Amino acid sequence: MEFRSPEDEAWYGVEVWSLCNDLVVNFNGFSHEYDEVYPLEDFKNSEQIQEFEERFRVCSVQMQDLECPIVSEGTKVCATCPSDTGEVKFYDAIMVGVERSKHGWDEDGSEVCGCEFRLYWKQGPCVGQVTSAKIGDICLKSEDSRVNPKVFSFLKEARRQIHGGASSSHQGAETEWQKTLRRVTSALRNYNLSSSVSENQG
Repeated sequence: MEFRSPEDEAWYGVEVWSLCNDLVVNFNGFSHEYDEVYPLEDFKNSEQIQEFEERFRVCSVQMQDLECPIVSEGTKVCATCPSDTGEVKFYDAIMVGVERSKHGWDEDGSEVCGCEFRLYWKQGPCVGQVTSAKIGDICLKSEDSRVNPKVFSFLKEARRQIHGGASSSHQGAETEWQKTLRRVTSALRNYNLSSSVSENQG
């Protein structure tokens, strides 16, 4: 699955796991020091939960050269946005035009698309602008709307607490426990969490 990080609003491939009542988001290809931890108690209303839920989705898929004919004006994509720093980050965009050119073939006999795609950026440093992209810059957004089971469970519990699913005394004890967990989590973030947990269990 992929996740739109609040740090830069870019989309990343991620894995998620639970640490007691917290949801931990681990970014594919990054060490655990970049993990983002979301405590259950930080969500105060339904709007915050909804906004957080919309940050998760099934992974977009790299567009292939032979898929060029299936895209057109209005196609919603996730693509690499031009950056002065050279960083490769993915943001949502809408295709607003395609300059078609005859496809070629590489030495292996695979089709090569040389078309140019004009993208209107909905997010990122080029938001509101139109830039050009090649097929290698573009991913097609998945139409699969299923929610990851761990994310679903976390959101379900967050909604339950907001709507008074637990007694006030239970919530108070849980909050104190969560405060302790946050301090532990903060300390663990400077280390490899998985190995640290294994050592503690040993």
